[in-house]
Amino acid sequence: MTRLILPVIYFAFRVTILIRDSKKVKIMYYKVKKREVDNIFETFLDLENVKTKTLEKDVFDDSVTDEKTGFSFMEVNEVYDCKILLSLYTLNENGEKYTLLHSIKIANQELYEIENTSGDQYYIRPNDDDGKTVVFKEGNAVTISKDSYRKDLIQVDGVLHPDF
Repeated sequence: MTRLILPVIYFAFRVTILIRDSKKVKIMYYKVKKREVDNIFETFLDLENVKTKTLEKDVFDDSVTDEKTGFSFMEVNEVYDCKILLSLYTLNENGEKYTLLHSIKIANQELYEIENTSGDQYYIRPNDDDGKTVVFKEGNAVTISKDSYRKDLIQVDGVLHPDF
């Protein structure tokens, strides 16, 4: 009996520590509203944030290298934990304001997690498309031109994009 109880207690203790100590674990659930396959390697999705009800239109997914890899498992009307990268963005003081939440490493890439005033969370790289560097300080604001970025799907239910 002791052999069965000890692993369970250890496991529960270990999980509690990981969750409590990791403020970097953010879960954003999205419901797939539309999935349009442009070709076998490129898909565009409309995702609705379950919490904020924001509709993310034309989220780009180029993770599929064949019919069984990447995020090809995503189906319309199903809900997934997704991470969205704002790629090709440009810093612009007339754009949309985001709060820098924290710096995070996803696989081998350093990213900043940001949040808009609606509570939608995204990720950006430390440098914009023009080469400007975002100086990270938790809680600071960054303003991004609304028309300058593409939304890329980088992780779904723990599955990473192959480029990461």
